[in-house]
Amino acid sequence: RWRDEYRRLDYLFVDASELKTVVIAPQDAEFLARNPGYKDTFDEVVKLSDSGELKLARNARRELLMRINGQLRKEQGLALYFASEAYQTEHTIGHVVGEVQEMGRKITAASLKGPVLKSPIGGLGYLNSANENYANTIKELAHSKSPLDASGGASKYFLRSMDGIKQSGLDLKAIVGESIIDQAAAVEAVRADVKKIPDVLKKFGSTPEQYIADIQAAGAKMAAAGLDHPEFKKLTSTMKDPFADLDKLKKMTEGLKDNPWKLTPVE
Repeated sequence: RWRDEYRRLDYLFVDASELKTVVIAPQDAEFLARNPGYKDTFDEVVKLSDSGELKLARNARRELLMRINGQLRKEQGLALYFASEAYQTEHTIGHVVGEVQEMGRKITAASLKGPVLKSPIGGLGYLNSANENYANTIKELAHSKSPLDASGGASKYFLRSMDGIKQSGLDLKAIVGESIIDQAAAVEAVRADVKKIPDVLKKFGSTPEQYIADIQAAGAKMAAAGLDHPEFKKLTSTMKDPFADLDKLKKMTEGLKDNPWKLTPVE
């Protein structure tokens, strides 16, 4: 519920016609009754907005968002502590737990080939999810007892990883090809009964062993594509060269007769 309220406040000043596919759940009466202080403050923000006091409304909203964020961090920490197998990054949780599981957004071959769905998670957030889900894919491939078990165990995370790439705005079909998308979706559909997987893959001219190799090849392509994502490149362009200070210090010592820091070229 706190996440719903965070989204509600985040879009409070956005024209409803611009939300399009963004779904915000209606306020829960029981939740508001348990948190009367929040309800009073939220009502005050809306009142200020409706009366034209936008500056005051935005300031009040900012403070309320910070308080909600604290609650979200607290609940996230509790969930991660008690979870048997938990996602770690915020946007992976938003993607998988929020969108896929709680909101029931199905990941299918058609959705992976379709347009990007509007979401507040953003390109970098979906890249985080793609990477974390592919890490889980690798874990399943490494821990499974046989290629057949690995095919079934990896399909769920691999689909989520591909969904993260697609939702980040990258062209998934161009990166991995449509065949592996179709295979992963078909395998996922029968994952509960792994004995059916060989027959499913046979229709694509593949085997569990080949399917695993294709997953790994697709994962490498997605990782490389992620490095070229415009938002990621923009982020890294602002980062400082980690060796810049060392090079500067090295140049300072080159002119000294005695090197008090005993720096070698490598240092």
